[in-house]
Amino acid sequence: MTGVTTTYSRGAQNMVTVTGATGTMHYRVGTSGSWTTTIPTRTTVGSDTIYYYMDASTNYTARGSSSSPWGNVTGTVNKATPVVSTNPSNTSPTYNGSAQNLLSGGAYKHSASDSTAVAGTFTYQQGTNAGDYNNPTWTFTPTDTTNYNSVNGTRSNTKTTIAKAALSSVTITLSWTSKAYNGSAQVPTATVKSGSTTLTSGTHYTLSYTNSSSKNAGTYTITANAGSNYSFTAVSANYSITKIDPTYTAPTAKSGLVYSRGSQTLYNAGSNTTAGSFSYSNDTRTNAGS
Repeated sequence: MTGVTTTYSRGAQNMVTVTGATGTMHYRVGTSGSWTTTIPTRTTVGSDTIYYYMDASTNYTARGSSSSPWGNVTGTVNKATPVVSTNPSNTSPTYNGSAQNLLSGGAYKHSASDSTAVAGTFTYQQGTNAGDYNNPTWTFTPTDTTNYNSVNGTRSNTKTTIAKAALSSVTITLSWTSKAYNGSAQVPTATVKSGSTTLTSGTHYTLSYTNSSSKNAGTYTITANAGSNYSFTAVSANYSITKIDPTYTAPTAKSGLVYSRGSQTLYNAGSNTTAGSFSYSNDTRTNAGS
């Protein structure tokens, strides 16, 4: 007498295997069941302890009795693992800021040889950011968790792509477009909009600069580029730092000079607080005259 270990099959299954019996076998499930000569069966997942004894026959004595069984064995029905009949399909979501399923649909059956559908629910892998998700996965949880195992699956050699969200009518406006040189770096604040909606820096877009640390006079560009989850054509705006007049005291002409037979400087030198230097022409004279 051997206890049977088998898998749920949607039908009744013998819980023992009998070999070499020489008399009528009697069986009882558990300690309180009724004795029967029919081999015990089980239709659902679980285990039974089966007691047994054998009547005497023409050539053999009895083995055990109803009050003192010959022995017992355990018969077990384990959960079945359903088999995928239709793989879930890849979805085509567009970024919306929330987690989205990368797969949809799908179906399971009882086994490779039994196409009876197994009811249950799918939990699909999700993605939030735009981009490719290779080999997305799922979990199938049968409604009948008593008799079936949950199953994990992979959509191998495929990918689901979450598309970037498209922004339209994108513009960039600077807080100022021209300022005078002051010796420090000056950069205007940029406001980027899609239509009338103000976009968020670092989320919807990133800014790039010709030279964000330049102090010098010149023309510079700020460009708004789409963020990793969005798409739009980059937009740019220019601003300028303009030159200013230097600060200085102009030279003055000397007066009262008298011929001295040598060369004489004709001016009182100028001075400047802005870095730079003066240059002069016709600034000396030897002979009398202007």
